[in-house]
Amino acid sequence: MKTFELTQGTAGRSFVKLLFGAILLLQALDLHSTLIALNERIETNKLILEIAAFIGLPLAVVVVKFLATLSIALLIRVWSRSRGMDAPVAVALVVMCLAYAGTVINNYVG
Repeated sequence: MKTFELTQGTAGRSFVKLLFGAILLLQALDLHSTLIALNERIETNKLILEIAAFIGLPLAVVVVKFLATLSIALLIRVWSRSRGMDAPVAVALVVMCLAYAGTVINNYVG
């Protein structure tokens, strides 16, 4: 029986790539669901509210989501140059995916 090993080999790297794809998809869904939810609910993210005071709420949401996506892209770049970091990165991405999935579901279901 083969076991799934995150610390070495292509299986671990493929799993992390899949998780990065999932987190980017969830980020896009979070942007969409947040923009839809703006009409029905009050935004509670303090960073977005601070930026919104200067540029408006919808644009502030887009800016913050863009910065979050940029930070994920930076993490992808750093990870792709590293070796032996698959397991910790995978754990962090699983947690992020769960958090984003909860947020997206909450935004759509309301």
